[in-house]
Amino acid sequence: MTDSPRPQYGEYAPVAYPTAAYPTAVHPAEVHPPAGHFLPDTAGVLPYGTPSPEAAKPRTLGLVACIGAIVVFVFSVAASVTAGVIAGEAADPYATFEQDMAAPLSAVDVQLGSIIVLQLTLGTVIGVWALVQGIFAVVLKRGRAFGIAAIAVAVCAPVVSMIVYTVTSSVIIATRM
Repeated sequence: MTDSPRPQYGEYAPVAYPTAAYPTAVHPAEVHPPAGHFLPDTAGVLPYGTPSPEAAKPRTLGLVACIGAIVVFVFSVAASVTAGVIAGEAADPYATFEQDMAAPLSAVDVQLGSIIVLQLTLGTVIGVWALVQGIFAVVLKRGRAFGIAAIAVAVCAPVVSMIVYTVTSSVIIATRM
């Protein structure tokens, strides 16, 4: 223990206590490096708290989604035209439902079924992939315009494809009557 009296609560400390000498703050511009040393260049450094300019993000995510959606759209419409022509040619406009169901499967039916299954499978898989990738491109801001186009094309592809199939097969059947 020390001999000096301790101050009571609320009293100032006696002058006998040593006070620590703290260095005063020095502005960085006043600091001079030792001989042979250089300060780092701070010309391109932004002050603390200011947002940095965002670097341009690549647009490839949206571009790939848009290309995939366009490919699905084109092939889906082409397969719908082919399936519509085959269905229209194979259909007998004068047959009743019972007569049509009693007939055995022909090569045309197998060909039509395989085209429709291929169109549905690949169109669905690639179309959903293009739709999801387009959504990611929009959310991540990596090719936002291409992502929006991919979403629109991927959503419109099955609708347009079904309309083309229905119109094509109906026109073929109507011309055979």
